[in-house]
Amino acid sequence: MIENFQVKEPLFEGRINQIHQFSLTYEGAEYHGLFDDGAINWYQPKPESDLGEMHLTYVEMKVRGLMENYLQ
Repeated sequence: MIENFQVKEPLFEGRINQIHQFSLTYEGAEYHGLFDDGAINWYQPKPESDLGEMHLTYVEMKVRGLMENYLQ
């Protein structure tokens, strides 16, 4: 279950290349990433090194939903 989901201050705020940052906790581990036009790029540690493909797919699906709701 995703916990402590937070949207951080965007990179390049107010510019055409603005990118949103986020953080979350999943299974006790904290992860940070970028969300840009539906694409997720993870900072280190990357969850794909800790989670199986099924868990990673779940986390990314939830992040996309949360970010899309936030951006509306």
